[in-house]
Amino acid sequence: MEVLPVIHNVSSAQRLLDFAKLAYSLGAEHVVATKVYGAAAQSGVPDVMRLALKLGKSFAVLPDLSDLLEIYRPDSVIMMYGGAEQRLDPLNPPVYKGRVAIVFNGSEPDFSPAELKYGTPLYLAGASHKLGAIAEAAIVLYLLTRR
Repeated sequence: MEVLPVIHNVSSAQRLLDFAKLAYSLGAEHVVATKVYGAAAQSGVPDVMRLALKLGKSFAVLPDLSDLLEIYRPDSVIMMYGGAEQRLDPLNPPVYKGRVAIVFNGSEPDFSPAELKYGTPLYLAGASHKLGAIAEAAIVLYLLTRR
């Protein structure tokens, strides 16, 4: 299984950089950011590009989730969404095959109904409220990359 970490709808340069550092430290070869704007676009993208180059990894910035599907063609797409009906159980994480894109929302509000159609919405079982992209990514990416 190849895990493709994706942060979507992010305006914070620090959140974008923290997400990339986390993903790379957990073994990701590629990190993707979609719908990047504001400070994240102006200063976060260059900082993450510099980090990726230093580490010999790749980083892509794409306009939207549809571009992610077209370019990377993942076998599965998981949308980490607090309002999802299905849960991701940390004690028994699912096993996926092929390339799995895991999409975290980088800001408020959460994914729109149109965005949720791009993948399978899951919530992190055991969390009583939305943890935020970085905390949620730390748990989920660790679980799935260690399977």
